[in-house]
Amino acid sequence: MFGIRIYITVFALTAIAFSLHAQSTGKRIFAISGPEGDEPKILSLYQNKQGYILAGTTKGLYRFDGLDFFKYAIDTPAAVTTISEVYNNQLWVGFEDGKLGLVKNNKILPLVFEEGHPTKAIKKIIVDKNNIVWMATAGEGVYYLRNKRMYNINEDDGLSDNYVYDIAVTINGTISAATDRGLNIISLSGNKKNVKVYSSKDGLPDNILRCIFETSNSFSWLGMQDAGVICLDKTMTTQTATTKWPYGQVNDIVTTSSQVFIATEDNGMIVYDHDEHNNLTTLSYKEEHLKKINCLLRDRENNVWASGDNFLMRTAGSTIETLYNLPKTAVEKVHSLLYAADKSIWFNAGNNVSAIFREGNNWQQKNYPIKNLGNTDISCLYQDKRGIIWIGTLGKGIVLLDPFTGKQSVVKEDSLLVNSNIISISGRDSTIWISGFEGIVCAKISNDFFRYTNYTGIEDIGSNYINYILPDSKGRAWFATDGKGLTLFDKEKFTSLQQQTSKFGNVVYRIVEDAFSNIWYSTYRNGIVKYNGNSWYNYTTAQGLSDMNITGLATARDNIIVLHRDKLDIINAKTGAITFVDDEQGIGNINTDFNAYTTDGEGNLYFISDSTICRYHSSYHTALQPTILIDNVQLFLHDVQVQSGHSFDYDENTISFHYDGLYYSQPGKVMYQYKLEGYDKDWVDTKDKTKNFPQLPPANYTFRVRVSLNNNFSAAPEASFMFSIERPFWTNVWFILFCIALVVGIIFLIIKNRERAINKFNKLEREKIRSQLETLRSQINPHFLFNSFNTLISEIEEDPEKAVTYVEKLSDFYRSIVMNREKDLILLQEEMSILDDYAFIQKKRYGQAIQVNNKITEQQEKAFYITPLALQLLIENAIKHNVVSLEKPLIIELFVDQNEYLVVRNSVSKKLQEEKGSRMGLQNIQKRYALISRKSVIVEKDEQYFTVKIPLLKTPV
Repeated sequence: MFGIRIYITVFALTAIAFSLHAQSTGKRIFAISGPEGDEPKILSLYQNKQGYILAGTTKGLYRFDGLDFFKYAIDTPAAVTTISEVYNNQLWVGFEDGKLGLVKNNKILPLVFEEGHPTKAIKKIIVDKNNIVWMATAGEGVYYLRNKRMYNINEDDGLSDNYVYDIAVTINGTISAATDRGLNIISLSGNKKNVKVYSSKDGLPDNILRCIFETSNSFSWLGMQDAGVICLDKTMTTQTATTKWPYGQVNDIVTTSSQVFIATEDNGMIVYDHDEHNNLTTLSYKEEHLKKINCLLRDRENNVWASGDNFLMRTAGSTIETLYNLPKTAVEKVHSLLYAADKSIWFNAGNNVSAIFREGNNWQQKNYPIKNLGNTDISCLYQDKRGIIWIGTLGKGIVLLDPFTGKQSVVKEDSLLVNSNIISISGRDSTIWISGFEGIVCAKISNDFFRYTNYTGIEDIGSNYINYILPDSKGRAWFATDGKGLTLFDKEKFTSLQQQTSKFGNVVYRIVEDAFSNIWYSTYRNGIVKYNGNSWYNYTTAQGLSDMNITGLATARDNIIVLHRDKLDIINAKTGAITFVDDEQGIGNINTDFNAYTTDGEGNLYFISDSTICRYHSSYHTALQPTILIDNVQLFLHDVQVQSGHSFDYDENTISFHYDGLYYSQPGKVMYQYKLEGYDKDWVDTKDKTKNFPQLPPANYTFRVRVSLNNNFSAAPEASFMFSIERPFWTNVWFILFCIALVVGIIFLIIKNRERAINKFNKLEREKIRSQLETLRSQINPHFLFNSFNTLISEIEEDPEKAVTYVEKLSDFYRSIVMNREKDLILLQEEMSILDDYAFIQKKRYGQAIQVNNKITEQQEKAFYITPLALQLLIENAIKHNVVSLEKPLIIELFVDQNEYLVVRNSVSKKLQEEKGSRMGLQNIQKRYALISRKSVIVEKDEQYFTVKIPLLKTPV
């Protein structure tokens, strides 16, 4: 942000006595700062649709909001020679090197075209009615952009000169181009380029044309090198021109509805008055605070801006003009002003009346001493349709003055007016209303004869003291009474409106009628009241009036002017919006006398400020309210390029808004109200241009901001930005439902797993018990015991010592059964020990008929776990179902394969008659392993071998 603000405040209310020019008012000079001696020089001015004033300078592009300058970012700084808005309000800039740029998101981006771009400085960019972009260059003629293709018009096409200073779109849709060799009128017929040249041969005073200004009523103003300015109508016929121009080169022109502002190279700004037909009338004033002025701009508020070097000067333009300076001794005695039909301005100076009028470029004053007044004050002035001036006095009645002959006469035809005290005189057409201390008189003119009617003692009027009488456009008369409020006189009948208007007080000072036939009147301490024929509307400080002390009321075009001691309030009669004019536009202390102001038929109000007669000009095109826009949105104090309606993430919740209320006439008095809907309950007043909202909770929001000059926000312009902050995903309904479902699912799985674990445990316990029973059954089997005891008897008889060993092995075997029957897993080493005992017992019985080949290593025995008694059951199963004899020995192999299975393989030698069995042992092993391992017990059988593979576990479960 380029933000050093420099104010150079200059008031142009210098006391100059009598016949001098008018002067500019409300002057303010701002400067773009930079290194001393190398400050940016302003080359072009433009006001965009948003309302910003843009300045193209030798150091880039700046934006001005009335107080501060902001520099746009650009990658390659270059002098900006012109600024314009083209398609869909795109902001384009032209550079000194011929390049073009697009302003977007506060940056200048290069514009590239297939045909390239000009190589000479771009002097002007405009858009015609067919949406064709035209560019004037300093040496390459005119370019135009149509259907995204660039075309050139130069001397080869008939252009009088390739150096084009300025271009403009005429009322006919053609393009006028100012060159060193006259005016060129350019048009297109399909692809055909048509150029017509106007030069000194056609009546131009000077061939070197520097600038063009097209008015809204189809006139073209041209600024020339040496001959000043000329105005042409749409037929290229000269309307008016300056003669004997002594001010040198003209650089720019702008016009208002009443004046022409001319920027010169060495003589500052020259201002001429013009009439409704654009004829120059008189030189209004010279503004020489800036000697060299490069360019001019008239803004929406009718201010006129002038730039020279790095300075930007604002004047009130035609809004406020100082016309004539009075001696202070005379000002104190002025009680009445009158704008006459011949455009002279009348005022009283003590017991004299004076008229000022333009003669050439100067104001002249003519004095008319009024006879026989003595020390009597003059209270009011009025001019009838014959041109006669009616002079109301306080004690000497009414004096009639013929301004053409100077003849004076006292009104004596009505006794009520003889030596009376006159408060006001007003009228319409042939009817004149006179109010005084003594009563009311209505005078009607017919063939230079007067018919007087007196109204005194009227109940609906109250006292005879009437402040003012307004004859309206409908033939009625409205009375501003001192005690009975507002009274209407219609069809010879008085009607008091006191009952309807009592809440607004009973004292009415002034009444006016607007362009829409509404009646407005001022009150004592109750503001302004509007009556539309059905309803009453009250305007006070709450609605935006600057002050409740009202000294005058007048109409000017569509506006109601409310006079105060030091400012003017401007009420738009259509919208009710209120703005004001004060010292920013050069107004000082306003004469508060009852009749010390007057209006003309062109929207002008004349009044006295300090010792000067001033003119306020009300234009139909003047913006009477500030504009408001949201310029920038920031996230965590960093710019973000988002549009209204954007949705931020839950953690993107610190939002800042920068907004601007633009009103260049009163930039320091702009006030704001903001409200973040969804967060703030009420509107918040502020003077700040930035509002930060930290840590906003998730919700939908609308940031609203409005602007006012007078604390009246009821009809204030407003800007808004809608956005939302998303909820964290974990607070969304879908996520909560998902989490609930997930928790329920997890709990369900836990319960199911728990149930499966319990079932598994119970099943394992049952299988264990069944295994124990099976083992016990097999071991308690009478055959096993019988065979074991027979073997023991045989051993005792043959070798008692071996019998002892046999008994020990048998005892160890049964002890192992008892010890391990409660366990789920035991070390393979322990299982092999049980198997050794069992194999020893069986070998004692069968001898070499059973061969157990154990290939399991000691390391493997210590590394793995196995279900207890599994191997004993498998060996027993092999003995049970195979022939065991010396001829066909039962060979049993045990080893661990590469898949960590314990393999039990025995040779197959089937018995002639298979022994019946339940096969519970093998099934028991399979079921137990299904409960404790993902690996299954594998059973394989072929003609030679019966193989069982038992999964080995590395850890006990």
